[in-house]
Amino acid sequence: MRGRWAGAGAVALAVAVLTPGCAVGPTACPAIGYVYSGPGVLEFTPALPASASLAACFGAGCAPSALTIVERTRVEVPQQAPYATPPAGDTSLITVRVTDAGSVLIDQTFTIGHKAEAPVFGSCPGPFSFEPVAVTLPG
Repeated sequence: MRGRWAGAGAVALAVAVLTPGCAVGPTACPAIGYVYSGPGVLEFTPALPASASLAACFGAGCAPSALTIVERTRVEVPQQAPYATPPAGDTSLITVRVTDAGSVLIDQTFTIGHKAEAPVFGSCPGPFSFEPVAVTLPG
C-alpha cells in the first residue's frame, strides 16, 4: 500500500499499541495448562442419615465406590482410583449414590462447577479449583 493511506495505517497501529487499554485483535494467552488435583466436595442437605452409605466417582456412567463418611454434611471425594479413572478421568461430572436400609435415596450425576483463581497473565485464565456440589436428599 503506497501513497497517502499507507502512513495513516501505521499511525493508527502505533496509537492503538501505545494507548493504554486499547488492544489490537484478541488477547494471546500462553500455552499453560492448569490441573486441579484436589478433591471434589459434596455438600448434603439435609445431613446424611447415620445409617446411610455413600459411593461416588468422577464422570458419568462410572461405577461409584464406597466413601468413608466423617462429616454428615460435607464429604470429600479424592481424584484418585477408584473414584477417578486413570490417567485422567472426566472431572467435570461426579456420580453420587446414597443408600439407606436397602433403599436408594439418590443415584444421580452432577456437574462440578469450577472457581477460577486470579488471572496470571492479564485476562488469561489462571489456576482453578472445584466448587462444592450441592446434593439435596429427599425427605
